[in-house]
Amino acid sequence: MLRVAGELGTSLTSTAVRFAKADHAPCCVVRWGSAGYLWAFPSGSFAAAGYRTVVARPPLPAGSATASALWGLTAPTSGFFESVTTARQWFARVGNRVERDVILREQAV
Repeated sequence: MLRVAGELGTSLTSTAVRFAKADHAPCCVVRWGSAGYLWAFPSGSFAAAGYRTVVARPPLPAGSATASALWGLTAPTSGFFESVTTARQWFARVGNRVERDVILREQAV
């Protein structure tokens, strides 16, 4: 997304939301700020699979890309943090249902 936003001269946020709207892949764009969770925009296929409501309560999962970005750590040379997480860490309706607790790739700037 960073490369595409740079090539198009658009913000990273607008580029990511347009990607989610295009629904090329199941994904969710989540906006966090220093005060915490702000909003989420899931792609149509991700929302249809039941992943709509982001868990917006602190603390953020330790070692998550989002926590690293918000804590002000130095980003890798790629320009973004990346980690592997599970749906249960981020989405409210997963609960203890193992079949819904899918593996997610998390990226944060």
